[in-house]
Amino acid sequence: MTSLFFIALKIILNILIYKFILQRIIYSVYISNITIRIIREVYKLKKKIIGIIVCTLIIATFSVPLVGSATINSESISAEPGTLNKQAHYAFSKKGSNMDNLAVTDSVSLVGAENAKIYYLHKYDILPGGEDKGYVKISDNGGSSWTTLWEVQGKLDDWQQNFFELNNWIGKTVKIGFQYITGDNSVSQGWSLDKVIIKVDDEILYEEDFEEYNEGQAWGEWIVMSGEHPENDPPYDPTITGPKRAGENEPLEYSFQATDPDLDQISYYVEWGDGDTSGWTQFFPSGASSYKEDHTYALEGTYTIRAKAKDVNDAESDWTEFKVSIPRSRQANNYLFVSYLENLLELIFKSFPILNKIIGL
Repeated sequence: MTSLFFIALKIILNILIYKFILQRIIYSVYISNITIRIIREVYKLKKKIIGIIVCTLIIATFSVPLVGSATINSESISAEPGTLNKQAHYAFSKKGSNMDNLAVTDSVSLVGAENAKIYYLHKYDILPGGEDKGYVKISDNGGSSWTTLWEVQGKLDDWQQNFFELNNWIGKTVKIGFQYITGDNSVSQGWSLDKVIIKVDDEILYEEDFEEYNEGQAWGEWIVMSGEHPENDPPYDPTITGPKRAGENEPLEYSFQATDPDLDQISYYVEWGDGDTSGWTQFFPSGASSYKEDHTYALEGTYTIRAKAKDVNDAESDWTEFKVSIPRSRQANNYLFVSYLENLLELIFKSFPILNKIIGL
């Protein structure tokens, strides 16, 4: 009996030991599976992180503007050129059609220099894809010829700082030019500059903030404007010229002309006073030519012609009024007189029948 008891006890102990070992093995496998899954997830996450980094590098690479023979930088250097005073003066390219306006800095020597940069603040609204363009240029022969550093198109609403490295011209004397060119029927709003600085090594050799200029004064072929000047002014009220008196159904030609203080192109809207309107016309150069249209009045009366102008920014002028008188025509007057006479005679003969007998005699 005792031996049987120990045998049974041994079997039970072995079973318990094997069960414990089996549980440890299962637990180890479970932990291993979790570990493998964690490693896989980390690997997947790593791939995503690498992908994000690669995409960021690609975007950053292609978003840097391409520049000819100079280097444009996007870093902020606001501490060096200073900040823009919104009430300050600035240079403006002007705007309009068929323009070629160039403004040039003074000559700056880069002889013996190790590093040279030009800084400036600017904003612009130059219609992309067309003839209208801005150029930043450099000359090392006094302006006889120019090399383009950058071509400007597009829209930048707020003042932004820009700068170029000029190290390719070390050892020479240079000028920087800002050129604005437009084609026919331009609707671009122009290009503005401020705080133009040329820094050679650690020394500022040229600086122009236009504070010594008066508003409207020329800077090359550009003009100086004030920060208090509105971004856009409406056109002045148009003038109307044409006949003030005419007959019924007589074709009349009228001319409408306005100028815009910002040199924007202008469209006209005409009310003829008899219910007809012109609608907004096509755009015409500011002040350079007038809009002409014929109109015919079918009925007698006094009519008030009204006209107003708007620029390409939809800023409208006030109305201008012009009165035209259309009296009754001579032919119409003769007809009315004959008609009145006939009616009078008919009334007389009805009132005095004896006249019929007398006339009949």
